[in-house]
Amino acid sequence: MKRRHVWIALLVLWSLIGCGPGAPQLPNSPVSTVATARRNATAAPLAAFTSGQRFAITGRALSTDDTLSRIALELRGARVAPEGLVLRVAFANTLDESFQLVGTLGGSDAVLVDGTGREYAPVTVAPALSSISPENGFTPGAANVGDLTFPLPGAGPYELRFPTYTPIVFQLDTPLADVPEQALTPGIYSLDATVRSQRDGLRPIELQLRTLEVRDDVLIFEIAFTNTGRQGYDLVVGPSGSDARLFDAEGQVFVPSQVSDTLAAIWEFSLASDGMGGPTTSDQLAGVDFYPIDATYKYYVDDVQFIALDAAAENDFCITSTDVNSLFGQPIGQVVNSALFDNTDATTVGDPENGYECFGEPTGNNAAPSLENSLWFTFTGDGNRYFIETGSCGSTNYINDGDTQLAIYEGASCSALTPVLCNEDGPSATATTYPAGDTLQTVAGKTYHILVDGFNFQGS
Repeated sequence: MKRRHVWIALLVLWSLIGCGPGAPQLPNSPVSTVATARRNATAAPLAAFTSGQRFAITGRALSTDDTLSRIALELRGARVAPEGLVLRVAFANTLDESFQLVGTLGGSDAVLVDGTGREYAPVTVAPALSSISPENGFTPGAANVGDLTFPLPGAGPYELRFPTYTPIVFQLDTPLADVPEQALTPGIYSLDATVRSQRDGLRPIELQLRTLEVRDDVLIFEIAFTNTGRQGYDLVVGPSGSDARLFDAEGQVFVPSQVSDTLAAIWEFSLASDGMGGPTTSDQLAGVDFYPIDATYKYYVDDVQFIALDAAAENDFCITSTDVNSLFGQPIGQVVNSALFDNTDATTVGDPENGYECFGEPTGNNAAPSLENSLWFTFTGDGNRYFIETGSCGSTNYINDGDTQLAIYEGASCSALTPVLCNEDGPSATATTYPAGDTLQTVAGKTYHILVDGFNFQGS
């Protein structure tokens, strides 16, 4: 007979304290360390410059230091200001990879030398150049850009010197016309641009840049991630809107100050969106799927009827697991009981295909473990050790012989569960009752899902 009518309660016992230092946090990219150095400059002589003059300069140097050899020192221009000669300087990433430098040199280590050999130290260093490395590290194509202001020097030619870099020699002999900067006019601009990723897992997803809204102090991009493939899927791990970076013409990188909730993660293109049996959606508006055959087709929707569907039953599916975090964190040795749960009408829809190999079907020999009427629970680990088992807790219609089964999985997403525990009969089992129960060592911050089912005896 099939034993599936059950009232189940979870009992949780904190059996041991899990103490220990936290796991070390690894950086997102390689970290290097470079020693720092400082130079003092002599006083500046008088020089004949006109305030406001701007000069074109193109200078580039590389470092003899192995760590800094991937970063180019660039001199991009100069202008004369009341406070001195302002040099536009950049430290540019020459590699197609991301990295971060710790304890590096900064703009204050630069030295300007005029034609007489006189040296000048910076009187002002832009905050961005307090270190070679930008605040969030170097990304491919990025540059750390800022101004270094020196006292007005004597006659040229000039050298910009920086520790471990070859000097950049330049002249102030190419003046630029005084063209005022043009600010963007506030408004909304159409972009109509698309890009594709080179990563295999992201190639079906097209990034669409739709509009740019210019405000007084911010730029707001409207973007969309669109599935252009003919098969639905979920991205378990992928980029989000917070991973976007804006590069300006100088290579400076800007991170988003605000990201809409819809871009907290790339759109989940799941198989559920392929309910019509055709190719997956190329765009989704208000839950209505549009299925393209090719670029010549357009689809219109008419006479749409919305029907309210019954909500998924609580704890019948992994995604609707009952939160039992309140059962954890008690003093050592204290038993905490949950409420009673009924699995009479529970299903196995969406249940995993593994992790319950210890279940005893069909006759107790676990030749063909199976699921019949499973219930789901979830909690977050705190690093401690707990004994978890099922019990009757006063139920008047408890499962036959108290014969329950228990499987525990780890994973933040129900589509990517890792089995961590399986139990058919726990230590409380007797010759007549067979409750499941076992001990689990949790990891702090990890999400756990508990599957509870009843033994489906098919013998005589």
